[in-house]
Amino acid sequence: MEPGTHQAFMATPFVQTALQAERTIGVFRFHYDTTGSNAPAMLDPLGNRIPGTHEVFVDSAGSIFSEVYDVQTSELGYISPIQPDPGLYDVTISNASPYYGWTTRGTRIGMSTPARYTSTIVVDQDFREFASRGLDGLRVTAAHEFFHAVQFGSYGYWAGDEYFMEITSTWMEDVVYDDINDYYQYIRGLPGPGGYPPRGHFVHPDSSFPTSDGLLEYSRSIFGKFIEKKYSRDVIRRTWELMPGGVAVHALNSALNEWESSFREAFLQWAVWNTKTGPDADTSAFYTEGREYPRIVTAPVMDYTPPSRSISDEIGALSVFYYPVNIVGSTPMSVIVANINETAPRGIHSFVYEMADAGDESYKSLANGLFVRLDVSDPSNWSTLETVPSVIAAVTPAPNPFTFDDSHALNFHIPATARPASVSLTVLRIGMDRVFQGPLSLRDDLSTPFVQIAEWDVHDGFSRPLSSGIYIYILTVDGAEHTGKFSVVR
Repeated sequence: MEPGTHQAFMATPFVQTALQAERTIGVFRFHYDTTGSNAPAMLDPLGNRIPGTHEVFVDSAGSIFSEVYDVQTSELGYISPIQPDPGLYDVTISNASPYYGWTTRGTRIGMSTPARYTSTIVVDQDFREFASRGLDGLRVTAAHEFFHAVQFGSYGYWAGDEYFMEITSTWMEDVVYDDINDYYQYIRGLPGPGGYPPRGHFVHPDSSFPTSDGLLEYSRSIFGKFIEKKYSRDVIRRTWELMPGGVAVHALNSALNEWESSFREAFLQWAVWNTKTGPDADTSAFYTEGREYPRIVTAPVMDYTPPSRSISDEIGALSVFYYPVNIVGSTPMSVIVANINETAPRGIHSFVYEMADAGDESYKSLANGLFVRLDVSDPSNWSTLETVPSVIAAVTPAPNPFTFDDSHALNFHIPATARPASVSLTVLRIGMDRVFQGPLSLRDDLSTPFVQIAEWDVHDGFSRPLSSGIYIYILTVDGAEHTGKFSVVR
């Protein structure tokens, strides 16, 4: 089964040979074949086409597109797009593989700026070959492509803002159909063109935010997820309403000003959120679905040895990279370097991050006694964030409370500068009855350098899952005992 994607919207009309049937459902007029390879069809549980189900598929398409229309215009408050034929919106159902579908730009509407256009939509005829098959594939495609129609016909877009159209349309899939999660395939990284390594934001945070390469912009739908939870999903709508005032980044900044924030502030917060993902993610404070997201790629761990050390590197404008630093004889730290130049968000920019035991007023003094500064030609367009724990934290279990539906293991985080030689766990009920005792294996926490994780499957000594309740743990790390409580909810 191929992952599939949405084709970047087409700037010129799509030429479709005459199809055999046409049917209007609500405000949508569907064009489709009733026989042949392009005829729509429902799928059986094994993913095979069911002959003679073309009308059932069209009925489903009518229901799904009508639902999408109601959510986007009535519930979310977006303006209904102007249609080529007033009162009707044309959707062609045909073989679109390897794409889920696309939206084709039509004729210009008036002389407003940015330019607005009529449009039509093409969707696949069975969604048999995609990550989301059958009607689920149709659902996310309808949500995605109709939002392109809204963008084209109701608000317009500036040249170069295509990336933002894809970010917000992929985000919109999950707003309308939260339980499908088709966007996971993009954030986990799809193979790049020509067999190149996977591309996605968690693999390439150092690529410019306005990048459009056919994959990266889809993975950045998580920016919409961040905006929705940190501020409000209304920020996205307000950004589109403010699009006549400037390109997407400027419109987004104006929208965030209304929420007493700014694009630069939000971008830096987003950089931090992207370090809070993976199986142990805090889904209350950060991404709601963050446990399904990959961990951000960081640079290799580098050692700081007194009296000084520097990092020389380059990143794209409006981008971020992450550097773990092992401070010899002290607690390690993590460094985030961000370029926040939204006025000219293109190109590659070099920097030197300097660390020293002492420094003048041009340095920033950290809690660990280190002095740091960023050597760049335009310092107002850069920012650094340093995570400097003052002491090594105590062992902590996560997620707590633990639920079997959301998690596969309880993970004990063990901060240390050296890998422990042995870890064992004892678990007791509140009444002090022992339910488990045994050694645990260790793995590195890839999202937090210098931290190890001891995993436990939350089963008792007879391999039975623990029942709901509060438990006491005693984790012994190289002979030192760490005690605490955790709860299980079933």
